[in-house]
Amino acid sequence: MRALDAIIWLARRWNLPVQDIATLFAVESSFNPRKIGGENNAHAGLIQWGQWEQTHEIPMLIRKHKLPLNPKTHITNIPFHLQVQLAAFWVEHRRNGKPIRSIHDAYRTINPGAYSKNGDAFGTKAAIVFAPYSHKRKEADQWLKKQGYPQTAIAANPPKPISQKPQTAITPPAVQKNKIAPLQPVRELPVGIFAKHPTRGLVLQGHLDPKSGKISHTVIGISPEQLEKQISENPEQFLLKLPPDLVTHTELLEMLS
Repeated sequence: MRALDAIIWLARRWNLPVQDIATLFAVESSFNPRKIGGENNAHAGLIQWGQWEQTHEIPMLIRKHKLPLNPKTHITNIPFHLQVQLAAFWVEHRRNGKPIRSIHDAYRTINPGAYSKNGDAFGTKAAIVFAPYSHKRKEADQWLKKQGYPQTAIAANPPKPISQKPQTAITPPAVQKNKIAPLQPVRELPVGIFAKHPTRGLVLQGHLDPKSGKISHTVIGISPEQLEKQISENPEQFLLKLPPDLVTHTELLEMLS
């Protein structure tokens, strides 16, 4: 399968514009399946999988989907088209059945830090790189043209701006310094509190009560008050999983203030 065919396959699978899919790979790796980067050069491949993903999730997905690969194959030795398929399976696995309605959904799963106020550790901001006529959009267009994708098709699917704020409506309560403000999602859906782990990804710490906006219980052997204190002291290490998107605790506090 050609690289272009793989991009088109993924666009059809997620029902998204080809240009959006191409831009995602332009942002992450500039279409280089052998790229190694990130902190301590620990990330690799088309969407810069971390070490945990490379050693645990990728082998699992190779076996699950019966891809023609040895599960021990290093990601940089996996061909472009198979990495695209793995990217699709990995994002869907991480979303655990949640639909992908826009490139916004897919990229937030890959790089949630790009949706915080200051961007990820390298300053990448989704609202900028996916904006119409951004340098990464142009890079994607040039790659598609080089691969033989019709320019008329690109023009027929202009990119839509991506908002940094999630669509879930929140009733703004008072925000007190060094305390977690009550979070009151309009829709009464579960809200999970996750901590960032350097190798294990996101680790569930507890839950918020969607009615009261307070921590209802924890799953790590400490009290809700102790967890609340940890979050207020180091908010960048925690994420709140609010349907349908993943947003940082800091970003939520900024929206509520």
